Amino acid sequence: MGKRILITARLYGAGGTETHLLQLCRLLVEQGAEVTLACRYAHTSTPLVQQHKQIPIRLLTTRFSQDISKYRWSTIAACLLWPMKLRGKRFDVLYSLEMTRFLQFLALFVRPGGRILYNRAGMPADPSEHIDANIIKLLDAIIVESPFQANAAKQIYGQDVPVASLPLLGHICTPMPRAKPLSDEPLNIAFLGRYDEKKGIYRLLDIWPELEIGPARLHYHGHGPEQDHLKESIKRRGLEGEVIVNGGWKSASELGVILSKTDLLVLPSEEEGLPLILLEAMAHGVPFVASDVGAIPTLAEDNPDVRVVSLDNTSIKEAIEERAQTIRTGGIEASRLQAYFQSRYSYDVLSTRWSDILLKAH
Repeated sequence: MGKRILITARLYGAGGTETHLLQLCRLLVEQGAEVTLACRYAHTSTPLVQQHKQIPIRLLTTRFSQDISKYRWSTIAACLLWPMKLRGKRFDVLYSLEMTRFLQFLALFVRPGGRILYNRAGMPADPSEHIDANIIKLLDAIIVESPFQANAAKQIYGQDVPVASLPLLGHICTPMPRAKPLSDEPLNIAFLGRYDEKKGIYRLLDIWPELEIGPARLHYHGHGPEQDHLKESIKRRGLEGEVIVNGGWKSASELGVILSKTDLLVLPSEEEGLPLILLEAMAHGVPFVASDVGAIPTLAEDNPDVRVVSLDNTSIKEAIEERAQTIRTGGIEASRLQAYFQSRYSYDVLSTRWSDILLKAH
Protein backbone atom coordinates (compact mmCIF):
# COMPACT_ATOMS: atom_id res chain seq x y z
CA MET A 1 0.00 0.00 0.00
CA GLY A 2 1.31 3.45 -0.93
CA LYS A 3 1.95 6.25 1.51
CA ARG A 4 -0.97 8.41 2.60
CA ILE A 5 -0.13 12.11 2.26
CA LEU A 6 -2.20 14.96 3.67
CA ILE A 7 -1.43 18.38 2.15
CA THR A 8 -2.83 21.69 3.39
CA ALA A 9 -2.44 25.11 1.76
CA ARG A 10 -4.36 28.15 0.55
CA LEU A 11 -4.96 28.14 -3.21
CA TYR A 12 -5.31 31.64 -4.67
CA GLY A 13 -5.25 30.86 -8.39
CA ALA A 14 -2.60 30.08 -11.00
CA GLY A 15 0.46 31.05 -8.98
CA GLY A 16 3.89 29.81 -7.98
CA THR A 17 3.06 27.66 -4.96
CA GLU A 18 -0.11 26.47 -6.70
CA THR A 19 1.98 25.31 -9.67
CA HIS A 20 4.32 23.53 -7.27
CA LEU A 21 1.44 21.72 -5.57
CA LEU A 22 -0.04 20.68 -8.91
CA GLN A 23 3.26 19.14 -9.96
CA LEU A 24 3.88 17.63 -6.53
CA CYS A 25 0.47 15.94 -6.39
CA ARG A 26 1.05 14.45 -9.83
CA LEU A 27 4.48 13.21 -8.76
CA LEU A 28 3.21 11.64 -5.54
CA VAL A 29 0.34 9.84 -7.28
CA GLU A 30 2.73 8.55 -9.95
CA GLN A 31 4.82 7.14 -7.09
CA GLY A 32 1.79 5.26 -5.74
CA ALA A 33 0.79 7.64 -2.93
CA GLU A 34 -2.77 8.36 -1.85
CA VAL A 35 -3.06 12.16 -1.62
CA THR A 36 -5.65 14.27 0.20
CA LEU A 37 -5.53 18.05 -0.28
CA ALA A 38 -7.28 19.93 2.56
CA CYS A 39 -7.98 23.61 1.84
CA ARG A 40 -9.81 26.20 3.87
CA TYR A 41 -9.47 28.51 0.87
CA ALA A 42 -9.36 27.19 -2.69
CA HIS A 43 -10.22 29.57 -5.52
CA THR A 44 -11.95 27.82 -8.40
CA SER A 45 -9.49 29.34 -10.93
CA THR A 46 -6.64 27.27 -9.45
CA PRO A 47 -5.55 24.61 -11.96
CA LEU A 48 -5.11 22.06 -9.17
CA VAL A 49 -8.74 22.56 -8.11
CA GLN A 50 -9.88 22.10 -11.69
CA GLN A 51 -7.72 19.04 -12.35
CA HIS A 52 -7.75 17.20 -9.02
CA LYS A 53 -10.07 14.43 -10.24
CA GLN A 54 -7.88 13.70 -13.25
CA ILE A 55 -4.66 13.36 -11.23
CA PRO A 56 -6.45 11.85 -9.12
CA ILE A 57 -6.40 13.20 -5.57
CA ARG A 58 -9.06 13.87 -2.96
CA LEU A 59 -9.91 17.56 -2.46
CA LEU A 60 -11.28 18.43 0.96
CA THR A 61 -12.87 21.89 1.25
CA THR A 62 -15.79 23.61 3.02
CA ARG A 63 -18.85 25.51 1.82
CA PHE A 64 -16.95 28.75 2.59
CA SER A 65 -13.66 27.83 0.94
CA GLN A 66 -14.16 29.92 -2.23
CA ASP A 67 -14.48 33.24 -0.38
CA ILE A 68 -11.37 34.50 1.42
CA SER A 69 -13.52 36.94 3.44
CA LYS A 70 -15.16 33.89 5.04
CA TYR A 71 -11.88 32.20 5.94
CA ARG A 72 -12.72 32.15 9.63
CA TRP A 73 -16.03 30.43 8.92
CA SER A 74 -14.22 27.96 6.68
CA THR A 75 -11.84 27.14 9.53
CA ILE A 76 -14.75 26.52 11.91
CA ALA A 77 -16.49 24.32 9.34
CA ALA A 78 -13.29 22.35 8.77
CA CYS A 79 -12.85 21.69 12.50
CA LEU A 80 -16.46 20.50 12.79
CA LEU A 81 -16.85 18.47 9.61
CA TRP A 82 -13.46 17.20 8.51
CA PRO A 83 -13.11 14.71 11.41
CA MET A 84 -16.20 12.92 10.06
CA LYS A 85 -14.91 13.04 6.48
CA LEU A 86 -11.50 11.75 7.58
CA ARG A 87 -12.91 9.13 9.95
CA GLY A 88 -10.58 6.16 10.09
CA LYS A 89 -7.88 7.91 8.04
CA ARG A 90 -4.38 8.09 9.40
CA PHE A 91 -1.74 9.73 7.27
CA ASP A 92 1.93 8.91 6.97
CA VAL A 93 2.89 12.51 6.17
CA LEU A 94 1.28 15.89 6.80
CA TYR A 95 2.80 18.48 4.45
CA SER A 96 1.77 22.08 5.09
CA LEU A 97 2.48 25.44 3.47
CA GLU A 98 1.01 27.13 6.55
CA MET A 99 2.34 27.23 10.08
CA THR A 100 -0.67 28.14 12.19
CA ARG A 101 -2.52 26.56 15.08
CA PHE A 102 -4.63 24.75 12.50
CA LEU A 103 -1.60 22.51 12.00
CA GLN A 104 -2.18 21.16 15.51
CA PHE A 105 -5.69 20.12 14.47
CA LEU A 106 -4.52 18.35 11.33
CA ALA A 107 -1.74 16.63 13.27
CA LEU A 108 -4.47 14.56 14.95
CA PHE A 109 -4.86 12.66 11.69
CA VAL A 110 -1.20 11.67 11.42
CA ARG A 111 -0.44 8.10 12.45
CA PRO A 112 1.98 7.41 15.30
CA GLY A 113 5.46 7.62 13.83
CA GLY A 114 4.23 9.70 10.89
CA ARG A 115 5.96 12.93 9.89
CA ILE A 116 4.85 16.57 9.81
CA LEU A 117 6.64 18.85 7.34
CA TYR A 118 6.30 22.61 7.00
CA ASN A 119 7.28 24.25 3.69
CA ARG A 120 8.30 27.87 4.18
CA ALA A 121 7.82 29.32 0.68
CA GLY A 122 8.43 33.00 -0.02
CA MET A 123 10.15 35.54 2.21
CA PRO A 124 12.90 34.25 4.52
CA ALA A 125 11.99 33.87 8.19
CA ASP A 126 12.21 37.14 10.12
CA PRO A 127 12.98 37.84 13.81
CA SER A 128 9.78 39.92 14.10
CA GLU A 129 7.59 36.87 13.49
CA HIS A 130 5.60 35.31 16.28
CA ILE A 131 6.89 31.80 16.82
CA ASP A 132 4.59 29.30 18.55
CA ALA A 133 6.85 26.82 20.31
CA ASN A 134 4.05 24.25 20.49
CA ILE A 135 3.79 24.18 16.70
CA ILE A 136 7.55 24.00 16.24
CA LYS A 137 7.59 20.91 18.46
CA LEU A 138 5.22 19.17 16.05
CA LEU A 139 7.54 19.54 13.07
CA ASP A 140 9.86 16.82 11.85
CA ALA A 141 11.42 19.10 9.24
CA ILE A 142 11.17 22.55 7.67
CA ILE A 143 11.59 22.91 3.90
CA VAL A 144 12.77 26.17 2.35
CA GLU A 145 13.70 27.15 -1.20
CA SER A 146 17.41 27.95 -0.89
CA PRO A 147 20.41 27.77 1.46
CA PHE A 148 19.94 31.50 2.12
CA GLN A 149 16.46 30.85 3.47
CA ALA A 150 17.70 27.79 5.35
CA ASN A 151 20.16 29.89 7.34
CA ALA A 152 17.40 32.34 8.25
CA ALA A 153 15.06 29.51 9.27
CA LYS A 154 17.67 27.96 11.57
CA GLN A 155 18.22 31.28 13.32
CA ILE A 156 14.50 31.94 13.84
CA TYR A 157 13.10 28.46 14.45
CA GLY A 158 16.08 27.06 16.33
CA GLN A 159 18.41 24.14 15.72
CA ASP A 160 16.14 21.36 16.99
CA VAL A 161 14.20 20.94 13.73
CA PRO A 162 16.10 19.88 10.59
CA VAL A 163 15.90 22.39 7.72
CA ALA A 164 16.06 21.18 4.11
CA SER A 165 16.81 23.45 1.14
CA LEU A 166 14.65 22.44 -1.83
CA PRO A 167 13.25 24.75 -4.56
CA LEU A 168 9.61 24.44 -5.60
CA LEU A 169 8.58 22.35 -8.59
CA GLY A 170 7.71 24.38 -11.67
CA HIS A 171 6.03 23.52 -14.93
CA ILE A 172 7.76 20.89 -17.05
CA CYS A 173 9.04 23.26 -19.70
CA THR A 174 9.35 22.56 -23.40
CA PRO A 175 10.97 25.70 -24.81
CA MET A 176 9.37 27.08 -27.96
CA PRO A 177 11.37 28.71 -30.78
CA ARG A 178 12.17 32.34 -30.03
CA ALA A 179 13.09 34.79 -32.76
CA LYS A 180 15.94 37.19 -31.99
CA PRO A 181 14.71 40.80 -32.17
CA LEU A 182 16.16 43.00 -34.88
CA SER A 183 17.74 46.31 -33.92
CA ASP A 184 14.76 48.30 -35.17
CA GLU A 185 12.00 46.00 -33.87
CA PRO A 186 10.15 46.63 -30.58
CA LEU A 187 11.49 44.67 -27.64
CA ASN A 188 8.90 42.75 -25.63
CA ILE A 189 9.51 43.42 -21.93
CA ALA A 190 7.28 41.48 -19.52
CA PHE A 191 6.20 41.20 -15.92
CA LEU A 192 4.78 37.79 -14.99
CA GLY A 193 3.23 37.23 -11.59
CA ARG A 194 0.66 38.35 -9.09
CA TYR A 195 -0.78 41.84 -9.53
CA ASP A 196 0.19 43.18 -6.15
CA GLU A 197 1.91 46.42 -5.19
CA LYS A 198 4.72 44.57 -3.40
CA LYS A 199 5.54 42.78 -6.63
CA GLY A 200 6.66 46.12 -8.03
CA ILE A 201 4.01 46.50 -10.72
CA TYR A 202 3.73 50.28 -10.18
CA ARG A 203 7.46 50.74 -9.75
CA LEU A 204 7.93 49.21 -13.20
CA LEU A 205 5.23 51.49 -14.57
CA ASP A 206 7.03 54.52 -13.09
CA ILE A 207 10.30 53.47 -14.70
CA TRP A 208 8.85 52.64 -18.11
CA PRO A 209 8.58 56.18 -19.64
CA GLU A 210 12.17 56.95 -18.61
CA LEU A 211 13.77 53.94 -20.28
CA GLU A 212 16.11 54.52 -23.19
CA ILE A 213 15.85 51.16 -24.95
CA GLY A 214 14.46 52.06 -28.35
CA PRO A 215 11.08 50.79 -29.50
CA ALA A 216 9.55 48.48 -26.88
CA ARG A 217 6.33 47.25 -25.36
CA LEU A 218 5.60 46.27 -21.77
CA HIS A 219 3.34 43.26 -21.23
CA TYR A 220 1.90 42.39 -17.82
CA HIS A 221 0.75 38.78 -17.41
CA GLY A 222 -0.91 37.54 -14.24
CA HIS A 223 -3.82 37.92 -11.86
CA GLY A 224 -4.47 39.57 -8.53
CA PRO A 225 -6.29 42.30 -6.63
CA GLU A 226 -4.53 45.23 -8.34
CA GLN A 227 -5.39 44.32 -11.94
CA ASP A 228 -8.14 46.91 -12.45
CA HIS A 229 -6.18 49.65 -10.70
CA LEU A 230 -3.13 48.84 -12.82
CA LYS A 231 -5.21 49.27 -15.98
CA GLU A 232 -6.52 52.60 -14.69
CA SER A 233 -2.98 53.78 -13.91
CA ILE A 234 -1.83 52.92 -17.44
CA LYS A 235 -4.79 54.78 -18.96
CA ARG A 236 -4.25 57.82 -16.73
CA ARG A 237 -0.63 58.05 -17.89
CA GLY A 238 -1.58 57.71 -21.54
CA LEU A 239 0.40 54.49 -22.00
CA GLU A 240 -2.33 52.21 -23.41
CA GLY A 241 -0.55 51.84 -26.74
CA GLU A 242 2.69 50.47 -25.30
CA VAL A 243 1.72 48.86 -21.98
CA ILE A 244 -0.71 45.93 -22.09
CA VAL A 245 -2.31 44.10 -19.14
CA ASN A 246 -3.13 40.45 -19.80
CA GLY A 247 -4.57 37.59 -17.81
CA GLY A 248 -2.46 34.82 -16.37
CA TRP A 249 -1.63 31.29 -17.52
CA LYS A 250 -2.90 27.93 -16.34
CA SER A 251 -0.61 25.45 -18.05
CA ALA A 252 2.95 24.91 -19.16
CA SER A 253 1.92 25.36 -22.79
CA GLU A 254 0.26 28.74 -22.09
CA LEU A 255 3.35 29.88 -20.18
CA GLY A 256 5.54 28.67 -23.03
CA VAL A 257 3.63 30.79 -25.54
CA ILE A 258 4.04 33.90 -23.36
CA LEU A 259 7.75 33.37 -22.80
CA SER A 260 8.39 32.57 -26.46
CA LYS A 261 7.31 36.14 -27.21
CA THR A 262 9.24 37.71 -24.30
CA ASP A 263 12.70 39.20 -24.75
CA LEU A 264 13.27 40.27 -21.13
CA LEU A 265 11.45 39.51 -17.88
CA VAL A 266 11.46 42.17 -15.14
CA LEU A 267 10.51 41.41 -11.51
CA PRO A 268 11.07 44.47 -9.25
CA SER A 269 9.55 42.90 -6.11
CA GLU A 270 9.85 44.29 -2.59
CA GLU A 271 9.75 40.81 -1.07
CA GLU A 272 10.33 37.33 -2.48
CA GLY A 273 11.74 33.94 -1.68
CA LEU A 274 13.02 32.14 -4.77
CA PRO A 275 10.42 33.07 -7.41
CA LEU A 276 9.33 30.16 -9.56
CA ILE A 277 8.72 32.42 -12.54
CA LEU A 278 12.42 33.33 -12.69
CA LEU A 279 13.32 29.65 -12.85
CA GLU A 280 10.73 29.05 -15.56
CA ALA A 281 12.01 32.05 -17.54
CA MET A 282 15.52 30.59 -17.55
CA ALA A 283 14.08 27.23 -18.64
CA HIS A 284 12.79 29.00 -21.74
CA GLY A 285 16.03 30.89 -22.32
CA VAL A 286 14.60 34.26 -21.27
CA PRO A 287 16.93 36.64 -19.36
CA PHE A 288 15.62 38.66 -16.43
CA VAL A 289 16.20 41.75 -14.32
CA ALA A 290 15.10 41.31 -10.70
CA SER A 291 15.45 43.09 -7.38
CA ASP A 292 17.97 42.01 -4.76
CA VAL A 293 15.52 40.57 -2.23
CA GLY A 294 15.11 37.18 -0.61
CA ALA A 295 17.07 34.42 -2.30
CA ILE A 296 16.99 35.98 -5.79
CA PRO A 297 20.74 36.87 -5.73
CA THR A 298 21.58 33.15 -5.78
CA LEU A 299 20.20 33.00 -9.33
CA ALA A 300 22.87 35.44 -10.51
CA GLU A 301 25.77 33.33 -9.27
CA ASP A 302 27.84 32.22 -12.29
CA ASN A 303 24.95 33.39 -14.51
CA PRO A 304 26.02 36.17 -16.91
CA ASP A 305 22.66 36.44 -18.67
CA VAL A 306 20.64 37.85 -15.75
CA ARG A 307 20.87 40.92 -13.55
CA VAL A 308 19.93 41.19 -9.86
CA VAL A 309 20.11 44.78 -8.62
CA SER A 310 19.21 47.02 -5.69
CA LEU A 311 15.56 47.81 -5.13
CA ASP A 312 15.57 51.36 -6.43
CA ASN A 313 14.32 52.85 -9.67
CA THR A 314 17.72 54.01 -10.92
CA SER A 315 19.37 50.61 -10.52
CA ILE A 316 16.45 48.77 -12.13
CA LYS A 317 16.29 51.27 -15.00
CA GLU A 318 20.01 50.96 -15.73
CA ALA A 319 19.85 47.15 -15.60
CA ILE A 320 16.91 47.03 -18.03
CA GLU A 321 18.75 49.37 -20.41
CA GLU A 322 21.94 47.31 -20.21
CA ARG A 323 20.12 44.01 -20.79
CA ALA A 324 18.09 45.50 -23.65
CA GLN A 325 21.26 46.61 -25.39
CA THR A 326 22.80 43.16 -24.88
CA ILE A 327 19.70 41.49 -26.29
CA ARG A 328 19.71 43.71 -29.39
CA THR A 329 23.38 42.96 -30.08
CA GLY A 330 22.92 39.20 -29.64
CA GLY A 331 24.85 38.92 -26.38
CA ILE A 332 22.30 36.72 -24.58
CA GLU A 333 22.71 32.97 -25.00
CA ALA A 334 19.37 31.24 -24.49
CA SER A 335 21.03 27.82 -24.48
CA ARG A 336 23.38 28.93 -21.68
CA LEU A 337 20.42 30.03 -19.56
CA GLN A 338 18.64 26.74 -20.22
CA ALA A 339 21.72 24.74 -19.29
CA TYR A 340 21.99 26.73 -16.04
CA PHE A 341 18.36 25.87 -15.24
CA GLN A 342 18.66 22.22 -16.23
CA SER A 343 21.64 21.55 -13.99
CA ARG A 344 20.08 23.14 -10.89
CA TYR A 345 16.30 23.51 -11.06
CA SER A 346 14.83 21.19 -13.70
CA TYR A 347 11.91 18.91 -12.88
CA ASP A 348 14.13 15.85 -13.32
CA VAL A 349 16.59 17.17 -10.74
CA LEU A 350 14.04 18.38 -8.18
CA SER A 351 11.34 15.71 -8.49
CA THR A 352 13.69 13.01 -7.20
CA ARG A 353 14.47 15.09 -4.13
CA TRP A 354 10.79 15.89 -3.46
CA SER A 355 9.86 12.23 -3.82
CA ASP A 356 12.61 11.31 -1.41
CA ILE A 357 11.67 13.80 1.30
CA LEU A 358 7.94 12.99 1.24
CA LEU A 359 7.80 9.30 0.48
CA LYS A 360 10.90 7.70 1.92
CA ALA A 361 11.34 6.90 5.59
CA HIS A 362 13.67 9.26 7.45
